[in-house]
Amino acid sequence: MITVIGEAFIDLFPTADEAMVRALPGGRALRIAVGAARLGHPVALMARLSRDRFGQVLRRHAAKNGVDLSAAPEADEPATIAAAGPVRGPGRRLYYAGTADWQWSSAELAALPPASSVLYLSTLACSVPPAAARILRRVARQRSRGALSVLDVRAHPEVMETPGRGRVLLESPVRAADVVRASARDLGWLYPGRAAEDVARQWLRLGPRLVIISRGAAGALAVRGAGSVLHRPAYP
Repeated sequence: MITVIGEAFIDLFPTADEAMVRALPGGRALRIAVGAARLGHPVALMARLSRDRFGQVLRRHAAKNGVDLSAAPEADEPATIAAAGPVRGPGRRLYYAGTADWQWSSAELAALPPASSVLYLSTLACSVPPAAARILRRVARQRSRGALSVLDVRAHPEVMETPGRGRVLLESPVRAADVVRASARDLGWLYPGRAAEDVARQWLRLGPRLVIISRGAAGALAVRGAGSVLHRPAYP
């Protein structure tokens, strides 16, 4: 079973009417869980879903797409909201302080499905306090039982504030992963002026066995712990 640990929030999109916005289910972890379920994989989502109206929208969206929500507790805190457009960028605003996604208790995390053989970890869930350290401890326990952990690195300027702080927040999640995936775009913000392969080798020294960097039209590269580098062109 794939278990996705991360955030599920509401994306507010602008409309032609300046007095109205469109609210849709969002959050990287939720999208990954739904995508895996649609492909026919057994997948569970560990996200704290608010009891409020937005939280119920998120829960219904995941459930109707076949995502197992047995480890997704109902939370009293409000749902996280992302505003100002469908793409990440300087104009994006994430309203996340005190919201449901980041308040995991050890008891809630103990509900991680024991059959989880792959753990997908979102950057935000593993770096935003107060629960990030608790999540990583639970991941370590599941890895000791043979589970594979995959960290999807995303740069979040609206949360990380500066590249330097972002690099500090990412160090523990990278250490907790067997496989790390990032895009050249995100690395460009986190490590300005650094070559992607150089960053990949730095991360490998922290513990992962494989680092994959997607580079858009330039394809992708994979760097393994032994030092070998595999380049793949983009699909036409």
